[in-house]
Amino acid sequence: MEYNGQIICYYSDQRDPAYGQKMVHQITGDLVNWGPVVNDVTSPVYDHRPGMPTVAHLPNGKYVMTYEFYGAPEGAFSVYYKISADPTKFGNVQGQVLRSSDGTVPVGSPVITWTPKGPDANGTLVVSASSGPEVFFNTKLGASNGWVKVATKSPAAYT
Repeated sequence: MEYNGQIICYYSDQRDPAYGQKMVHQITGDLVNWGPVVNDVTSPVYDHRPGMPTVAHLPNGKYVMTYEFYGAPEGAFSVYYKISADPTKFGNVQGQVLRSSDGTVPVGSPVITWTPKGPDANGTLVVSASSGPEVFFNTKLGASNGWVKVATKSPAAYT
């Protein structure tokens, strides 16, 4: 992702012996030299495995990151998200489960995007996951009570 003239690369990392897996990012200004590894999502439980990060920019200037969380209390690979004013500081934000108004928690391989289409200037966040053919809309800039499940005719997909 481009941010302030630099590139941020978000990824899952298994190199740190303190974690079975964590999500991190690194930043470069020239695509050759990369900054330090920065933690975005970690868990104190070694077997927990957050992964598959995707990030979208919101019209209020904030950023939202979705990820799957193996080890989530809602079930393996439940979709979680974080919202931050700074896309380099997701590690300072508590993740929350994505739960639609009907109680559905999507599972696995989330992808998030933002579109200006919607009822107002907030547009719509759209999340897909591999657990089913539905997508999840949020027209409230990612507010936890704003997720709505919407059926589609598409089959479930991996990422």
